[in-house]
Amino acid sequence: MIKIILFKKKFILQLSPSKTTKYTYGGMVSTRGPKFKFCDGEKVLCYEPDPTKAKVLYDSKVLDVIVNKDQRGRKAVEYLIHFQGWNSSWDRCVTEEYVLKDTEENRQLQRDLAQKAQLQLYV
Repeated sequence: MIKIILFKKKFILQLSPSKTTKYTYGGMVSTRGPKFKFCDGEKVLCYEPDPTKAKVLYDSKVLDVIVNKDQRGRKAVEYLIHFQGWNSSWDRCVTEEYVLKDTEENRQLQRDLAQKAQLQLYV
């Protein structure tokens, strides 16, 4: 089965795993394919992907997991992220480094970063 996603006026072609290819979620061991830290529909926290803006964490949701190839030809996992309360035109594809689990520790980090960003506005 082939999955086609329209994102930012570009079509992303995603081949779903065949019966012999096994992709896993979380810490389970996989013999083939990448491991996914997050799954479709999971509520997460995502850093602001724009480096010119303040570094804050937003309430987000994983819309899709996309497996691409990086510059070296290796498989790279990206997540299509929807920022809660924002229009879908702001949805972004980001790498794992931008996404955090929705835990109390990460919520505290979210509050700290928001407070720090607020203070920078007044300086």
